[in-house]
Amino acid sequence: MTEITEYYSSGKSLKAVDIEGDELDVVIEGWRDHTFDDGKKTLFLTLAGLEKEFRVNYTNGGRIAEMYGKRIEDWIGKPLTLMPDKTKGPSGNIVDTIVVRVRKTARNAPKKYDVTMKKYDEQNPPPRDGLDDDIPF
Repeated sequence: MTEITEYYSSGKSLKAVDIEGDELDVVIEGWRDHTFDDGKKTLFLTLAGLEKEFRVNYTNGGRIAEMYGKRIEDWIGKPLTLMPDKTKGPSGNIVDTIVVRVRKTARNAPKKYDVTMKKYDEQNPPPRDGLDDDIPF
């Protein structure tokens, strides 16, 4: 029996139907850019152990940059978790897609507020020690 997924999982780029299970852990091996006939450029990542390349859309590119910085060369050797999902396509219909899970890294971790680094000035004086305030009553 022939299944419909055979038609959508062909080609050189990774598709959501190629991901078996809930997620796929991969490592970025390399990258290339490609310019289509209409002049639009796109980014493809080569992933360790996979024949197909991962075409990086705008959203996933931003997610990867949030984890590893804006320089694509710095992404080489870094892990990614890819998850199949659904999204609204250009014509308004729901289509399969791949989403990059954002990992916690030093770059995107919430900043801890350190009260010892608080800067004081005339408008914001430091708290006074002790309870010797003049109480006007």
